[in-house]
Amino acid sequence: TIGAVIWRVPIIVMEQNARAGAANRLAGRFAKACAVPFAETDLPRSVVTGNPVRAEVLAINRERDRLAARTTLGVSGDRVFVAVITGSLGSRKVNEAVFAAVPKWSERNDLSIRHVIGSRDWESVQDSLPEGDALEYVAVRYEEHMETVLAAADLLIGRAGGTTVAELAEVGVGGVLVPLPQAPRDHQTANAAALVRVGAALLIPDAELDGDRLVAEIDALLGDPSQLERMGTAAHTLAQPDAAGAVAELVERHARRS
Repeated sequence: TIGAVIWRVPIIVMEQNARAGAANRLAGRFAKACAVPFAETDLPRSVVTGNPVRAEVLAINRERDRLAARTTLGVSGDRVFVAVITGSLGSRKVNEAVFAAVPKWSERNDLSIRHVIGSRDWESVQDSLPEGDALEYVAVRYEEHMETVLAAADLLIGRAGGTTVAELAEVGVGGVLVPLPQAPRDHQTANAAALVRVGAALLIPDAELDGDRLVAEIDALLGDPSQLERMGTAAHTLAQPDAAGAVAELVERHARRS
């Protein structure tokens, strides 16, 4: 950034979150423009572009792909499919809440859960993974094909990073979001709030998450299946499928002026 300022090279900042980090706030003071995911992102000269997402996610058409994705993942019948995904390392807090919730759902024959535990806890939980009985419960270490899970999912339980929020919006899937409390400036809570405002997500503070709370929130949604559809539709209103192109156009526009 310092070199760019000295040599008068145009700076474009790209921020993924609703609250900018320290480095981007510093760079933003000198930037020609700041590409942001939400209008409320606190950077100067901001342009709402959305967050670019992977081509595999952009290619998802749930009406076309949902049934095939459910078959690939082994989701049977018309069960509600809930994906639990908290990144490659995983989240111990979320994992423990799911482990506590699964026995309470063991007799549910209308629910399927795919639990991506993550590498941090995977080895240590092998001898204590819960069993689902009537419930379909599948635990995996890592998810190689997120696009398949997103195409199949009726609901996602996870953190609220910028990419997660953007992918839920793009595909049109509702979420139960548990923001990472250590995130700088609590930006994950601000990210989740964007979905909560439009009715696309429920927010559970990390300190309040346990098995009982998770069961209560999910059971309430299962009691009104149309709510999941409404949440997905609401999420899709925030989709920005042209985000990558918008960021590129912003860079090109200011490069031409230099």
